Amino acid sequence: MKNLLFLVTCTCLGVLGLSSIAMAGNGVGPGGFSLEIIAFNNCPGGDFTGSNRRMIAVEANYQVIEGDMYSNQHHKLVKDLIRNNTISLVPAPEGESFHVLDGNACGSAKQDAILQLPITPDNCDPCDPDPILTGFTEYRVELALVGAPGSGIGVSTCGGEPTDVDVDGDGITDQILCTTEENVLVRYRKSGKPVWEDVSTQLLTVCLDIDDTPDDGVNDLDGVCDLRVGIFDPTLTGYFWQWNTDGKAHAKLRFKPVSQ
Repeated sequence: MKNLLFLVTCTCLGVLGLSSIAMAGNGVGPGGFSLEIIAFNNCPGGDFTGSNRRMIAVEANYQVIEGDMYSNQHHKLVKDLIRNNTISLVPAPEGESFHVLDGNACGSAKQDAILQLPITPDNCDPCDPDPILTGFTEYRVELALVGAPGSGIGVSTCGGEPTDVDVDGDGITDQILCTTEENVLVRYRKSGKPVWEDVSTQLLTVCLDIDDTPDDGVNDLDGVCDLRVGIFDPTLTGYFWQWNTDGKAHAKLRFKPVSQ
């Protein structure tokens, strides 16, 4: 069933001057991490690297397919990746933790933002196609939409097929594969106090539609999840979030150790 995730922003460019967001009071606890993803009508310049800032800029009113918040880059060739409003996810080297390596994914002339996460493929265990049965061993992530009601986001978690590997069995290699449609986050920001929601399944895993019996002569691709993998699982490479926006969307994320 399709989820809806829409968000807002009432921030200004002055937010870009913030170096970090204190964890105290953000509900992340020891070992956690807070992050804001803010959409701008006028894209700020620069990469926002070399600091401890916890903010990523994306473009307001952007969808991969105009007017479709569920749209993503599924089945595009990896070489044709659109980087606007794309947040690349990279595993943290041993001994390192959360870090925004590039905080600007706003505008067609900009490269993707880069977010480093101390998560391993084993973070999702078991990675069950049924999201209710999927558990997390290291971190979970919660999201709240803030700002004026009516703006929103549509987020797909995606990855690329390894070179010359046909992961989904459709006969084409080197494609981007995004989570199946029912797991794309789309939410509208309603009035009232923002509510934190656990979105670990949608943001930390990719649920794939694959032809799991490729030698039977039948193409079993039907848009339904057959295989769920956690981000950084070697099944795919180059994991990223496709971050569609409606209005000046503003999301807050907090990564919390499962032990909390």
